[in-house]
Amino acid sequence: MRIIINSKGFGRVDLKFTRLSEAAIDARPAMIEVAKLMLEIIRKNFESGGRRGGGSWAQDSAAWTERKIEEGMDPRVGFYTGRLYGSFARPRAKNQIWDVGPHHIVLGSRLPYARTADKHRPYMKFTQTDRLAMRGIIKEYFKLAWREGGL
Repeated sequence: MRIIINSKGFGRVDLKFTRLSEAAIDARPAMIEVAKLMLEIIRKNFESGGRRGGGSWAQDSAAWTERKIEEGMDPRVGFYTGRLYGSFARPRAKNQIWDVGPHHIVLGSRLPYARTADKHRPYMKFTQTDRLAMRGIIKEYFKLAWREGGL
């Protein structure tokens, strides 16, 4: 008499862990989606005048608003030339810092006044809900990698 023990299902489990480890080594597809969401949130911050997540940006003085109109510029707060907003309009836009790697995201603007503008009227402001959405993208990426492993 003999007993045979077969590890039939181990191959599928091994495949699942292999796919999961590959996803962990290079999470760039998820990071790109998170970066796109970040750009969308930044655009919404501009378009709402900073009203996302409470509060709003300080309004321009009446004289400055009038001057912008006279010059044919965009009278909305933060839109004078449109260059700062435009640098977040889409991935790899003009004047944009876009560095997305397997484990990092660096977004920004090369415009010399971008830091000062964000300090006074924070456009790179992410709510707790935004952060949860970003986390959800990464979570789904790993869940998909695990599911693609079979079983």
